[in-house]
Amino acid sequence: MREQPAAPTVGSQYIVNGRIMEVIHADEELITLRDLERTYTYSLAIDAMMTELSHQTIVLFARPPGAGSKALAFLNPQDPHVIAAQRKYRYVEAAFKQLGGSLPVKATEELIEQLRIEMGDPSPPCYNSLYKWSKHYKNHNCDRFCLLKDQSFAPRGKRLPPDVEAVTQEMIEREYLNKPPTKPKTIQRLIHGQIILMNRLREGYSTLLLKAPSLSTIQRRIKKLCKLTSDNVRQGPDYVKKKHHSSKLNKEPDEVLDLAEIDTHLLDIVIIDEDGNSLGKILYWTVILEIKTRSVIGWELSATYPCAEKTIRALKKH
Repeated sequence: MREQPAAPTVGSQYIVNGRIMEVIHADEELITLRDLERTYTYSLAIDAMMTELSHQTIVLFARPPGAGSKALAFLNPQDPHVIAAQRKYRYVEAAFKQLGGSLPVKATEELIEQLRIEMGDPSPPCYNSLYKWSKHYKNHNCDRFCLLKDQSFAPRGKRLPPDVEAVTQEMIEREYLNKPPTKPKTIQRLIHGQIILMNRLREGYSTLLLKAPSLSTIQRRIKKLCKLTSDNVRQGPDYVKKKHHSSKLNKEPDEVLDLAEIDTHLLDIVIIDEDGNSLGKILYWTVILEIKTRSVIGWELSATYPCAEKTIRALKKH
């Protein structure tokens, strides 16, 4: 399969019919370019644009300004990645100034402890982390911007194309929610076979071929399904009553708001105060769940231990 060129992004420039044009809009379906010398726009479907790029009838002229540069990111000091990079630089800079970059273990650990107190850092790096940061810093000619975390282009954060999304959803509903149960690996193989068939039909008019989702993507989609519903379809009501501790005397209400349940949970979130000190897991969430629709209809979030007052507040928010 031919390697595909990079997808156009806003700000990139291309040579189209001998003229330089800049991308002013890009989405999942359409690419719009504007002539730099005259008031003229040029729109192409994404499939057509990728075909022209692969045939080199449209050629990349320039990438967007600042593409590939990490220095521009530091213009936003509130960015969590920038804050993390500046924190790394504080440790690395002190290590080079006081230890000369050699990083003896004992002296380095003492330096880390000293900086932890000065910065109020609740989670200081270990020796190995500081060693890796310093080595990376030296390999990039002591460029502080290299400590900024690289942007991830992993497919996990990307949306599936509409055709792949439809096939994935259909296969999960048809094969996973079924008796006898179908394993996620088998579902992934079925989806992969269907994608191959769809690509054979697309080869006649498009070089932008579809890719099958990974097994981890299929597993994440399955985990998002309602466990009660999937277990009931796959295993039966007796299994549901046993697994979900449902009494045989209880049944689903016939009307909405006939029955609701209230429970309180300690959230798995560590709270940090203004001085950077860890307060631990102190948030309690009182939630009211409507049984018929399985929807949250009231809640109360508090940093104090649950009591009747918190339950009343949740009821008032109902």
